[in-house]
Amino acid sequence: MKKIFTIQKFLTIALSAVFAVTTIGTLQSCGADGVEAIPNPIPVEHKVQFKLTGTNAAVTKAVVMIGSTTTEFGALSGNTWESEEIKVPTSEGSIALSAYATGSGPASVLKAEIFVDGKLVKFGTASGTDINALAFYTFK
Repeated sequence: MKKIFTIQKFLTIALSAVFAVTTIGTLQSCGADGVEAIPNPIPVEHKVQFKLTGTNAAVTKAVVMIGSTTTEFGALSGNTWESEEIKVPTSEGSIALSAYATGSGPASVLKAEIFVDGKLVKFGTASGTDINALAFYTFK
């Protein structure tokens, strides 16, 4: 009986050792083969551009808000306007565009667009004769 107890103990220890070696080997094989994975870097700034388009409407004024800083572009004329590309730190949190236009009738439309890194991320439209279109975007 003493030999059976010793054999059972030996088998338990042996199976535990095999399980431990298998687990460690599996975990090590999940590595990147010596290549350290670099996480996707979070951009520190974005290229932002604001655009206005009026249909049967003359753009008269644009107000751009980056974080808590407001810039006004007055005395605009024509049915389109666009800002230069502006580098905006992601720490600013949010950007906004408020635009004004004078329409020729109730079907006149003003579209305000915000582009971030070349992609349209937000837009707002309004219609009428005294038009105010808004667009607001928050960096995530």
